[in-house]
Amino acid sequence: MRIGILTYHYAHNYGAVLQCYALQNYLISLGHTVRVIGHKNPYICRDYKVFDLRRFRIKNPFTLIKRISHEISYYHIRKGRHNAFEYFINNLLIVCPIQEINNDPFDLIIIGSDQVWNYGLTGGFDPYYWGEFNHPPKTVLATYAVSMQDSWPKEIDYEIKKRMSNFMNISVREENLALNLKRILSDRDFKVVVDPTLLFSSDEWDKIAIKPLIKEPYLLLYQVDVNPIAEGAALKIAEERKLRILHLYAQPDKPHSSEVSKTSPQEFVGLFKYASFVVCSSFHGTVFSIIYRKSFYTVKVPGKSSRVESLLHLYGLDDYLLSSPIDKINDVDYSKVPTDISEQSKLYINRMIRWVR
Repeated sequence: MRIGILTYHYAHNYGAVLQCYALQNYLISLGHTVRVIGHKNPYICRDYKVFDLRRFRIKNPFTLIKRISHEISYYHIRKGRHNAFEYFINNLLIVCPIQEINNDPFDLIIIGSDQVWNYGLTGGFDPYYWGEFNHPPKTVLATYAVSMQDSWPKEIDYEIKKRMSNFMNISVREENLALNLKRILSDRDFKVVVDPTLLFSSDEWDKIAIKPLIKEPYLLLYQVDVNPIAEGAALKIAEERKLRILHLYAQPDKPHSSEVSKTSPQEFVGLFKYASFVVCSSFHGTVFSIIYRKSFYTVKVPGKSSRVESLLHLYGLDDYLLSSPIDKINDVDYSKVPTDISEQSKLYINRMIRWVR
């Protein structure tokens, strides 16, 4: 079967490219011809430019001077990170021109994973991610582990509801999203499945993981933005366990540890594999901590943690979500963590493909 994937494959975001890589290669392992469809949403793309004049639209001259100085200081890091992601996208993802939707038709197009339905990120309802584009009648549209914002105004319900008819099957990544969609469309079934990165075992991720050039044991502190609770937890754990703290951020213009400032997606996986402990404030940071069976804490970010909470609850790891400064350090007992979480999601994919046939 010929399968296309529509997702944020082009985003210079670790979770975005790694989930795409995982879904692509899992489908290939089932014997299918798989292509990542080359649609790029301009609102997503603009956040990953090495140089963007929008960053200098500042009226206050003193603030503007600080911004210019900041951009100069981080330019080489932005450029290095940009090149690392472009290499991954161009060499590890099998991307085809968007015209292939009609010129070389797919039997099935899977939309997802990631927050492709978050209309706040995409500048409105992106027609490709919502199945509103021209394609051959025989091409079936479905979703896998799509995600979106935690809530939306009721006046948006109709806009969402009318687009559901574009899809044969709909699966989402979070239980909360499934409940919200069921509220507005009670006659549809919304299956909750795992993020594609969890379709792979640690052995499979080892195939691309690059070992960091760091000799001493380290605690990996991976954050989206600087979080005082995460910083405090990392410092306490590092002091008690005699670990070096490696600071890594989702965005390049943050105070990284120098060795990891230009980290590629492959190096990102390796940083989790070889870490002695992890503290993070990220969904995919939590995912790779679990995949590599690391002791970790994930810090709750108000208004942005429903995806992490859902994931931790699925694995029975609710106690490892921090919402206040850490008191006692507890290692994760993985003998009590289920190992077959992804099996139902794999069965769902197999059933979805059989329905298309």
